[in-house]
Amino acid sequence: MKTLYLAVAAAAALGLASCEKTDKPQEGAAPAPSAAAANELSDDDIPVAEDYLEEATKEIDDSNYKAQLDALEKDLNSGKE
Repeated sequence: MKTLYLAVAAAAALGLASCEKTDKPQEGAAPAPSAAAANELSDDDIPVAEDYLEEATKEIDDSNYKAQLDALEKDLNSGKE
């Protein structure tokens, strides 16, 4: 385990040492938009459980909840393989 930490630290040190910082922008290159501007999200953009409640109550009832649960578990477990 100690070897792994040393290897990761060495790789990080080499990566930092090989980076060159240039103060001059490249000619003809447009300035990149800031990360904050590119990723502006509001609370409405992030789905939460309440967003799916109405749809779920229409599709899932006492007669089919076990089948729906099995389908969900199968879907979740298929991504682990």
